[in-house]
Amino acid sequence: MGTELKDARETAQAASAALQAGRHADARALLQSLVDAGRADASVHLALARACRALGDHAAALAAADRVLALSPRDPRALIAKADSFDALGDGRAAAAHYGSA
Repeated sequence: MGTELKDARETAQAASAALQAGRHADARALLQSLVDAGRADASVHLALARACRALGDHAAALAAADRVLALSPRDPRALIAKADSFDALGDGRAAAAHYGSA
């Protein structure tokens, strides 16, 4: 296994632990580092959406959910994350549409 891949996996694991511990800012920073390095897959973007939502950054959560859906268009967790973001941003119609799609 290459060092870069090992580092990405370790970073993702650290981010997951931070999310589980409620350290959302730490998780966001770790996940964003994976995005910035081009090492993010759908699960990283989904976790980033979760961290952003917990921090109250609903626009960033929405953008992260969109990146998941670009990789996996019918991912129900991403559709729910997107719906939750729309709801938090006050767009009930878009939220309902995405909840329905999920």
